[in-house]
Amino acid sequence: MSHPAEEQRKIITDLIEDLRSDAQRDIDTALMLEEDILPNISGDDSTVPEPPPPPPLPETVLYQITAVPHLNVRVEPSRSAQDIGDVFNGTLQEIVETKAVNDDIWGHIKNWGWIAIKYGTFTFAKKV
Repeated sequence: MSHPAEEQRKIITDLIEDLRSDAQRDIDTALMLEEDILPNISGDDSTVPEPPPPPPLPETVLYQITAVPHLNVRVEPSRSAQDIGDVFNGTLQEIVETKAVNDDIWGHIKNWGWIAIKYGTFTFAKKV
């Protein structure tokens, strides 16, 4: 059986080893911060990249409806697409996108749907 003094000596020796190991880890961490991280930190905030700008808002173009008495608004730029409403002769509409489909020109009304600006030989809306 071991003596109490030997047990105490072993406990203290193990504790010293643990402290040395912890101290070495702390030293390694401090060295890594000092050598790798600290040089890359600048007091100049201009090194922080700016966030990208938001995408530009679509440019709107005003069109006056020339169709009599009204023009159908559709969910897609197609005459066979679902009809979701009407715009009336003489009204102004904000068009955010135009799209050519075959020989036709369609306009996307801001926050709504599509109208046929030109369909075949007929023109149903004109730029203001």
